[in-house]
Amino acid sequence: LMFERGFNRFFDGILSISASDKIREKRLKQRGWSLSEIRQRMKLQWTQSRKDRLADWVIYNQKAEKDLKYALTQWKTSFRTL
Repeated sequence: LMFERGFNRFFDGILSISASDKIREKRLKQRGWSLSEIRQRMKLQWTQSRKDRLADWVIYNQKAEKDLKYALTQWKTSFRTL
């Protein structure tokens, strides 16, 4: 909702953690959501690609949680070198 509500203007930068619709659906089904619930909510939201285009940084989270943690560590480390 950062972009949908215009809250992004209150921050210096926005990081988007992104995954394909297929991956997002799979993960939400594992949490007990039905496919119809998932698609209904996704239809009401901005597309992930639209949010990614507006974000300052994007991490693609297509794999395991350990891969996301590694990517976040790398992203945070990049700020220390600036």
